Amino acid sequence: MSEVNNTLLMQKLVQVLQRQEKEVERISSGGSGSNGSMEARVAKLESDVGHIKDDVREIKRDLRIVLGIALGTYLAIAGAYLLLADKMEKQTDRIERAISAKTPTKS
Repeated sequence: MSEVNNTLLMQKLVQVLQRQEKEVERISSGGSGSNGSMEARVAKLESDVGHIKDDVREIKRDLRIVLGIALGTYLAIAGAYLLLADKMEKQTDRIERAISAKTPTKS
């Protein structure tokens, strides 16, 4: 009985080892079952990374342009606000003086 168990155990061990060998071959020959070589896959990844770097560079440039426009707009609005605030202050002073001049003083 012990000899039968040993034989079954050895058979299962051989099956596991064979599956492991196939997995190692699959991974070393191109990864997820493809027939491409590892070098070709690495070259493709390097190319893709190059494209990603170009895209990031372009996004940064566009972002700088957008931020520059936003800053310019903000400064224009702030300048207009300051001009209007100054004009409003002068108008308020003028109105207050006119009201003071027309209001009789109590003696």
